[in-house]
Amino acid sequence: MWNYRVIQHPAKDGDEEWWGLHEVYYNDDHSPDGWTETACFIGSDLDDLIETAGLIVQDMMGYEHLVEEDNELHPPMGSSD
Repeated sequence: MWNYRVIQHPAKDGDEEWWGLHEVYYNDDHSPDGWTETACFIGSDLDDLIETAGLIVQDMMGYEHLVEEDNELHPPMGSSD
């Protein structure tokens, strides 16, 4: 089982504290067992993270979705195509 969870990352090695939305995975007793190293998105604090999530939902609801094969889209950023 997995879900999205907010993780607070304390300041260390000169970096500032930051917050991220991660995929969190659970073991058989439903305790968190691991999470993705890279956050789905990040914020400087919890309010910033919530605001970003709200903007993502607004964009999802406010724009027609794209279908890769039906649009003349460039390949995804970072792809070798």
